[in-house]
Amino acid sequence: MLDDPSTWPLSRGGSNGTPVLFLHGWLGHRGDWNDVATALPGDRAWMAVDLPGHGENTDGDALPELPDVLTGLERLRVAQGIPRWHVAGYSMGGRLALAFAMVFPEHIASLTMIAASPGVDGAEARQTRRNQDIAWAARFREQPARDVVAAWYQQPVFASLASQPDLLATIIQQRSVACSPLTADALVLWGQGVLPSQWGRLEQLTVPVCHISGALDPSYVAVGERMMEQNGSIERRVIQGVGHTVHLERPVELGHSIGQFLSDVERREARNR
Repeated sequence: MLDDPSTWPLSRGGSNGTPVLFLHGWLGHRGDWNDVATALPGDRAWMAVDLPGHGENTDGDALPELPDVLTGLERLRVAQGIPRWHVAGYSMGGRLALAFAMVFPEHIASLTMIAASPGVDGAEARQTRRNQDIAWAARFREQPARDVVAAWYQQPVFASLASQPDLLATIIQQRSVACSPLTADALVLWGQGVLPSQWGRLEQLTVPVCHISGALDPSYVAVGERMMEQNGSIERRVIQGVGHTVHLERPVELGHSIGQFLSDVERREARNR
């Protein structure tokens, strides 16, 4: 299953317009997008996929390398008979979506990065991040799933979830059940310490881009600002009152924001025809 994109589990909905492909973050699954996707205006067509090692896509022994993941997503597009699609990704999914847009821009109508970064600059910083991810992955393989998932969500980047204990408890429960050795592998294989930094390539992007972050997630608000400074065509949106897990904390508002961006992109494209 891991090496055959035609078998990657999909959810889909909507019937209008150019569809949106949603890519979840690390520890996530395609169901994370249900409330976001159904909030897209105009019954927008959408699909969400379980990335290898996540959700129901764990039938295999080893994860594909980044180039194979990107090729897999392109094969998925072809198999679904979609000429072009919008791509939106959260955190790890946003990094993969950006890499995807760099490799297959001709088939991507737009890119939305949600609480995601183009990567880590500098060899020393990248090695530090890689070491951190390796240490976390070891904990996920060796310790009780619920304990390590709870510890993961105690990191400062998730601080806003403390004000929503019911949501936090649900996230910990769902992620604890879904953990597998392959999920731990994904943290290292597709982590910011391993994936190539795209900061130096942002000016080469040929597709419309929007970066969305939560106002209570200052590090990723800064990422959006820096991206916009490096490429003036990149749009930036900040959703108030939420942190890093924007898609879970405020899914309806996020869906509306994405939908507005897509409509703006399509109106501009129609004017330029």
